[in-house]
Parts: sequence; C-alpha cells; structure tokens
Amino acid sequence: MFQVNKSYFIQHLRKVFITKAILLSDPSHDNSYVVVLIFGYLSRLAFCKKGDSGWTILSGASQGYCDIIYINDLFYALTSDSSIEVWDFHASLPIKKREIHPSTTREMLEATKCFGNLHSCQTYLVESSGDLLLVLRYIGNFVNEEGEVVDEAYLLSGDSTQPLVCPYQTLMFHVCKLDSREQKWVGVDNLKDEVLFLGGNHSMSLLAQYCSGFEKNSIYFTDDNWNQMNEDDLYGGHDLGKFSLEEKIVKPFYACDLRRIDPPPFWIVPNPW
Repeated sequence: MFQVNKSYFIQHLRKVFITKAILLSDPSHDNSYVVVLIFGYLSRLAFCKKGDSGWTILSGASQGYCDIIYINDLFYALTSDSSIEVWDFHASLPIKKREIHPSTTREMLEATKCFGNLHSCQTYLVESSGDLLLVLRYIGNFVNEEGEVVDEAYLLSGDSTQPLVCPYQTLMFHVCKLDSREQKWVGVDNLKDEVLFLGGNHSMSLLAQYCSGFEKNSIYFTDDNWNQMNEDDLYGGHDLGKFSLEEKIVKPFYACDLRRIDPPPFWIVPNPW
C-alpha cells in the first residue's frame, strides 16, 4: 500500500491548495478575529471566525483571486483582471461594499505586449502610507546565463540530450497606485523613502530608515513561484533579488546559485514587543 509522508502532504497542501491566508486582526488583542484565505484550483475565497467549526466560502465572491490584503478596516481582494473587490467583515456576514474595475496604465499595456508568451506575471497588493499599491512582477520563464529569455525548445541542444539549465528569473517590476475616485491605476515611479518586500508571505512596505542595509525606493523579493517549483525538482526558491525603481534593473542581494532552495526563503518582521 502506497503511503504519503505527512510532512510532504502538508507542504503540498500549503503550496498548491492554499495560496494565501491572512489575519484581519491580531488574535492576542481581538477575541473575534477572522482568517481569510485564497484556496483551491479556482482560487476562491473562504473565511473562518474564532469559534467556527469550519470554513465558509465567501458568498458573492468571484473566482481567480491573485492577492488579498486588509487595510483601513476593509478587506481588498485582487482578481486576475486587476479588478478590486472591497469587503466589510464587521457584520455577522461579510458584505461586499463595492467593486472597482480600474483602467490599466500605459506602462502595464506596454509591458504586457513587450514580454509576451515567454514571460509570466505575478501581482501583489501592498499598503504604502495608506495607499493601495498594485505591484506587477515580470518573470522570464527560461533565462540563460547571458540573461536572455529563451524559448523552451532552446533547452535541448542539437549536440546533447542533456537539458540546459535555464531557470525562471524575475526581470522587471511595475508599480501602480489605486485612484478609487477616478477608477484607475496610476503609475508610481518613485517610492521615496520606502522599501517594498514581496514574497510567499504577506507583502509589506517599510521606511528605509527602519531597515538597516536596505535601499530606499527599491523592491526586495523572494521566490514564490509555487507552480513552477512543484513541476520541476531541479531548481526553485532561487529567484530572489532587489529591483531599484530608479535604475530599473534587478540585482542580487544574496549570493546563491541556481540549485533548489527548499523551503524557499521569505520575509519575517520582528515583533518589537
């Protein structure tokens, strides 16, 4: 009889079935805290309040969510078409306050056209000084040693049946700010004194003065390309670096090779208390 290792099953469940989970308040200070998660292959939303015996699928929600965040006492959910749903969880049952279908920026359209089928894009919601940011991360699916994005057919040379190592690699970021009144995303060229941290856990924005060794107006990222990591055992967890909004280039901030890093690194904010 075939048996699956328990730890393997838990890791698979976390990486594949549950995309992301967030707390809407601090359980140490709130006796009625709520957990909301993106789950399943359709990327649906479910929530669980303290005392509930199970999870409740969010009624009236869509499918295909990319990210979720809780700011200014409201829950924001990002859909695959870059629309935003705003929910209020203060009532006995969550209420959808509004849906925002913002127009895309010229830079977003140009980047989508430029990168094409050889790239993938991951999106993040980040709170920054009370504003809601949308961060787009453009990843080359196969990048060779010269930094060129190549087609999958390039991986097998004519002289050898051994596959070439051309792992995925983040190449660029684009940052937008939500203008809810005008119903549009506005491009952000400068984060000023702030630093963004993106990855498999909750994305965050912090002032550079409180982040010793990190440069302002930059995005630091770790590898959260779960689908690719689960499909290929050769590499994964390796795609980490720093993107300067001023220079518009990605640089490494940690020396590592292309071998698999498992589990992938992620960010931790120390609790000062």
